[in-house]
Amino acid sequence: MTERRFECTRCGACCRRPGVIVLAPDEIVDIAAHQEMTVEALIEAYGITPRAGTWWIRLRARPCPFLVDDLCSVHDVKPRQCRAYPFWPEIVESAATWGAERELCPGIDQGPVWSDSDVQQMLELAES
Repeated sequence: MTERRFECTRCGACCRRPGVIVLAPDEIVDIAAHQEMTVEALIEAYGITPRAGTWWIRLRARPCPFLVDDLCSVHDVKPRQCRAYPFWPEIVESAATWGAERELCPGIDQGPVWSDSDVQQMLELAES
């Protein structure tokens, strides 16, 4: 596997990109509790939609709704998908895709080297 260096710089760039945040049922419950809201209120307030046993937040022309003052307002309970970034299968599949992601994330190729087993754990987290 290619050497992977990463250290989050807390820039929020990953939270401002278009895409989809996929929330597992337990994650939506945890986020609602963290925000001191009911699950129903969270769904309505953040435009969360059900999809195949999960919940989705579509990010088109807006940043993640949990990004507040350039910081994650649900950091303590943030979704596994977010915790695993940038160790997503489509990013770590090759040196080229890792290098392309570097253009979007200043933390890539900074900080400590992640071992193959640590990267594998993050990939499993991202897919769970």
